[in-house]
Amino acid sequence: MNTINNTLKHPLMQLVGYPLSWIGFGLITAIYSTNQIDWLDLSLLSIIVIISNMINHYNYYHHILKDPKTKSPTIYYLLLVGLLASSIFFMINQHYIINILLAVYIIIIVIQYQFVPLVKTIYHVLLNIYFTGFLLNIIAYYSQANTLNNQVMISFIPITILMTGLEINQQFLKGIYNFKMLERKIPIRITYLVFSMLILASITGIYTSLPSQSFYLIQILFLVITSTVYLPSLIPVKKHHRIQNKLNYQGAISVIFIIFYSLSYLF
Repeated sequence: MNTINNTLKHPLMQLVGYPLSWIGFGLITAIYSTNQIDWLDLSLLSIIVIISNMINHYNYYHHILKDPKTKSPTIYYLLLVGLLASSIFFMINQHYIINILLAVYIIIIVIQYQFVPLVKTIYHVLLNIYFTGFLLNIIAYYSQANTLNNQVMISFIPITILMTGLEINQQFLKGIYNFKMLERKIPIRITYLVFSMLILASITGIYTSLPSQSFYLIQILFLVITSTVYLPSLIPVKKHHRIQNKLNYQGAISVIFIIFYSLSYLF
């Protein structure tokens, strides 16, 4: 049990698992529908989201926490070069609209902490939700299927709801966005709000998965497992190491949701 607990709270869940969940559903469903894999595009897009998440992580420690360990910009510039190089190679074989969407994402990632201070504003929250719940899944799906339709785009709604809850949770735990005004207007603890959003994501996920091809067994399994995984999000934390563990666990929530939602949607 301790091994599972430690795995779910491992830092790699936040650094690697979380960003991969931003493109996971789009990749899985597209690969299933086409019955083939474009390994190069899959690898490049995975590198792009992982590096962009690391850049966000670096900027948070450098600009928000003022961590002295991030004074040297070498790591940042190496990550930036890696992001630009992988993005250029990925764009070579993509539709120009997909390239524009990816370019917008990369530009916002680069400028949001310094050139255009979006951080600590509602725009930063909304953009993160849009990118992680919707835009990156569009890019992921199209990169494998070379097509996109309304049904596929509707299937991204539960993910967007999930990412809304996780983004609120992350902003709250990191203390980036001030939620005092929200708490005054909506007299509910942020932890309950986040939990409600996560449950809503699972319920919506079941709806968009219909009709079931597994006599609703996978849909029920999806709801039971995700609801159980959400429960720790209700526990309030204040100490630094517990906050970090909860942020890491958020990555695990996202990965588990994407895996079981993909199965529910396909079967």
